[in-house]
Amino acid sequence: MENQYRIIYSKFWNDSFITKLDPLDRYIFLYLLTNEHTNIAGIYELPIRVMEFETGLEKETLRVILTRLESKIEYFENSWVFIKNFGKYQNLNSPNIRISIAIILRELPESVKGLCGGLETLTKGFHIEKSIVEKYRVEKIRVKKN
Repeated sequence: MENQYRIIYSKFWNDSFITKLDPLDRYIFLYLLTNEHTNIAGIYELPIRVMEFETGLEKETLRVILTRLESKIEYFENSWVFIKNFGKYQNLNSPNIRISIAIILRELPESVKGLCGGLETLTKGFHIEKSIVEKYRVEKIRVKKN
């Protein structure tokens, strides 16, 4: 996987949700936003055993913290993370970012889409029109033919 950059707003530490968390909760919240498995759509696979290894925390501790973060982040037992409102912090004016998000959302397993409310709900959350996805698909086919 190529290196990716995540921008964390400097006001992160003063956010009303963050200020109410204890230090371990903040650590895991920041980890879930910035770990190398995340993507621009904020929906990605991350087994709890990987979280254990990367954070140094035990499974039981992680489960308790994930439960406390449920209002912002969903962790599904099939090892998928869904960061709610992730699109709010992306530059959705950029067609490339919108296309990248659309591709990630379309390629999610159906079971994960269902847990998150379905592809229509996810796409709407990022303000991505089907025409953008279709345009990308046509361009991708053209590139493959050349």
